[in-house]
Amino acid sequence: MALLHQILAEPLAHLLFWSVVTIGLYGVAKRLYGKWPRWWLTPLAVAPILIAAVILGLRGSYQDYIHGTKWLVLLLGPATVAFGVPIYEQRALIRRH
Repeated sequence: MALLHQILAEPLAHLLFWSVVTIGLYGVAKRLYGKWPRWWLTPLAVAPILIAAVILGLRGSYQDYIHGTKWLVLLLGPATVAFGVPIYEQRALIRRH
């Protein structure tokens, strides 16, 4: 455990570690949902639980995690807008259905 904390002291290693954990666990959650499509196994519900388990298991903090995944959070804003614009443009069709 001490070796992991030494490695994570390096900024690039810290960023890569938490980014890989986040993306990897999201992939695991997608596979679970693909195998057993239940509402409570959706990746957006399972991935944060798995990530929290990793953070707690490594005795990390939420601040460490957010610091390592800041770039992913920054990409959420443009992705949300990119997803929202077509929905806004098709709102009449959506209302009809």
